Amino acid sequence: MSPQCLRAPWHAAALVLALAAPPAARAQEAAGYVATVRGTWFTSARPDQPVSAGRVVAQGEEVWAAPRSSAGAYLTLVLRDGSRLALNCAVPGDCDRRHTLRVRAGLLERTERMVEAVLGLVRRDPEAFVSLISRAEGAGPEDVVAAPGDAEIDVSEALEEMDAGLYQVALERWTLPGTDTNWMVTHGTSSVFGPPPPREWAPGQPLTVSAPSPGLYVLRLESHDGGGGESWVLVPPPQEYARIREEFARAREMVSTWTGMDAAHDARVFLRAYLAWLAGAVPPAEAPR
Repeated sequence: MSPQCLRAPWHAAALVLALAAPPAARAQEAAGYVATVRGTWFTSARPDQPVSAGRVVAQGEEVWAAPRSSAGAYLTLVLRDGSRLALNCAVPGDCDRRHTLRVRAGLLERTERMVEAVLGLVRRDPEAFVSLISRAEGAGPEDVVAAPGDAEIDVSEALEEMDAGLYQVALERWTLPGTDTNWMVTHGTSSVFGPPPPREWAPGQPLTVSAPSPGLYVLRLESHDGGGGESWVLVPPPQEYARIREEFARAREMVSTWTGMDAAHDARVFLRAYLAWLAGAVPPAEAPR
């Protein structure tokens, strides 16, 4: 993915057209993508290469664990129908046979569109997708779509599951590895001269930070006891806010059905990739060549 793609201005009309494109115009053979890998696994498309996170898998493709895999080996895949397949060698039958990947018939069009949007990032830049995985580890604030303001935004929704306290707060423009679009915006003292002053926050209170323009940001929080974390905050243009917020709410509803090992991790990676697509940083998916 080129730096020019990330620097491009928001094109609302193009985004609407991309969301409206019929599923038949996008990838028809892809069943989904590999989300998490522990141990050694293979697929029939590349039987001589171990599977890695970010691998796009096809409808009808077979997947299996390496012989004599340990009980700690497992594999998760996100499928185009919005479901999540988890294979765990600790479960009898999961690792002693091949599994054929099949996407359920009668897909909900909006669900397929969401997964296809994420597949767009996987296909174009698997390394960038893996970077999403590495940055999605651990608990912390939630990824959200924030209402745009004149110069500041309220990010308190991202802290709904966090405790009251003093936090260092910083907002950073999101970028993919290898690009030069990274710059800091902080509330209080500029990061060039030192960290911003700590902010007191409690549930039910607003927490405002500077956000000079629409785009995708990383919210970083750090408390005096080492707590905090990071989340992604999408700030749409005012005229797109209601629609984009609804789109993201549907994605969150879809991943809320995922259960089992690493479900929360896989959900966060999916939601971050989808936020990137909604922000216009990732072009719509193309049919595989």
